[in-house]
Amino acid sequence: MSKIAIILPNFNDSRFIINWMKKFENQWPDEVIFVDDNSTDNSLKLVSHLQDMYFPLHVLQNEEKKGCFGALITACKHTDAEFISVWSCDDDVNPGYMNQMRAAIERYPLVDLFSCNANVIREGKEYKRILLPFDSYLSPDYTVKMFQAGYARNFNIIGNVIRRSVVQKFWDAGGKDMNANFDGMYCYSTMFSKGFVNLGDRLVTYRSYPNSFGAKGKWNEIQKSIRICKKIYSDLLALYTRAEAAGVWGTKAQVLSQIALRSIMLMPKWSREKFYDWLYSYDYRVEKL
Repeated sequence: MSKIAIILPNFNDSRFIINWMKKFENQWPDEVIFVDDNSTDNSLKLVSHLQDMYFPLHVLQNEEKKGCFGALITACKHTDAEFISVWSCDDDVNPGYMNQMRAAIERYPLVDLFSCNANVIREGKEYKRILLPFDSYLSPDYTVKMFQAGYARNFNIIGNVIRRSVVQKFWDAGGKDMNANFDGMYCYSTMFSKGFVNLGDRLVTYRSYPNSFGAKGKWNEIQKSIRICKKIYSDLLALYTRAEAAGVWGTKAQVLSQIALRSIMLMPKWSREKFYDWLYSYDYRVEKL
């Protein structure tokens, strides 16, 4: 059976660590790697006390700050697991996550990426993030249709299980130039090149704290991520054509995403709540693709 390494990059997120470890206690993870990215709080001290309390935990530390993606690669170089799953300290795993991911890998041995539906908590309110309400393999062509129909925002980065060699290849091809959050662009590239499996159950809970390690750098990194993705895959015409057709890194998509993100950041809390109500209302609509 393929091994899945659970990876937790951390920078000054000690306030979330105990809760995260408790959530994974009953999941029977194959391997858990904690990577500290030069924290200045008491994260390492706390983890050293908890290291064997809930499950065997490998603790690593970057000698210099490398950002979320850099911390992920530190863990990838440490493990021999075929698949990895990357988390933020403020996110939660729901019952059945590990068992269902293992079963999906056994059922679809040629697939590189496994995603799932999620609960989303923003501003203290809970929403459902649903791509498809059933387990399914999505081909690259069908993935394009999903993006064009507006389902891109329902694809869940947190809690994905992805083949480790894919992430390392992306890093070697240009991702190492990134010094902050890469925002899972390697996941989107995998979707367009080989497709992916979506699990219909909501197996993760994603929280959006604006000052947590996993949430930092979104505004500054989106344009850079898109530019590097175009550079890496510009020679793969079929993949690039699919991505352009879906509007993932076209000029219009870049501009609109940056305007939207900036606008959200400037909104007062009551406006953001109304915006999220509208945004996630899409999850309940049924559309023909």
